[in-house]
Amino acid sequence: MNLKQWCELDERIYIGETDEQYKQYAGFDYSEKLIEQLAEIKLYNSKIFIDFFSDPRALLLGAIEDTAYSKNKKLELELHNTRNTKIVSTKHKFKDSFVNWSTWRQFNSLEKNQLNRKEVFDEFIAKTKYISSEMH
Repeated sequence: MNLKQWCELDERIYIGETDEQYKQYAGFDYSEKLIEQLAEIKLYNSKIFIDFFSDPRALLLGAIEDTAYSKNKKLELELHNTRNTKIVSTKHKFKDSFVNWSTWRQFNSLEKNQLNRKEVFDEFIAKTKYISSEMH
């Protein structure tokens, strides 16, 4: 594999990742399995760069960063799921669902009553224990 081929593969991985992450954070259907698989491919591709290339330096540093990113992907997905299932309002809804970590900004921008916004905020603050380092 030459540098050009490596870059083309890296770009394809990046496009796949960003597409799936967009779906995830925008509230659309997405595949956790695909995200995990792309992270594994990115890890493997980064190792190839580190083992066989040293220039350009920016790509080498990116490959090192991508290695750490890929190794933490499962934890990141777990955190995302915990945020959206445990940090949820028990009183206020956004589009027929209780406000969660992913929808609270939208709720906040549309909700005119400041007391309702404060209730959601206070409830979320109380539930941050689910994602704090002290829980692990």
